[in-house]
Amino acid sequence: MPFDDMPAIAQRSATKLVNPTRNDLLILAAEQLERNPDLMYRPLYNVEGTDDGMLRTQITTGTVLEPIVGAILPYREVSNTVGSLMSALDLTKGDVHQVACYCHHGAGGAKAAIVAQRLRAIAAK
Repeated sequence: MPFDDMPAIAQRSATKLVNPTRNDLLILAAEQLERNPDLMYRPLYNVEGTDDGMLRTQITTGTVLEPIVGAILPYREVSNTVGSLMSALDLTKGDVHQVACYCHHGAGGAKAAIVAQRLRAIAAK
């Protein structure tokens, strides 16, 4: 096998981050969403108006947050609740609102590319 192929092989191989930071995980989730940028996800509704305790108990399965949970699962202990994801990534209610609320995406769904942009913006803060 020629050494010229090594970068391409390395890029295709499965790699895993070692001790990833919060920002590493936010970027990782963004990269995974960007693989299918036109995919639509179900947003959360009325994040700002939902009591903090109630928001934390909402299930992420079937929502825009599900692929984010999937991306960080190999690195953090996280379940399928909004609160678990918030704790795992140190997200505020405002962060969840920006990433997942229908008022930022429309009732028709949250486009993966837009969610990725928002995750990158949170990582850049």
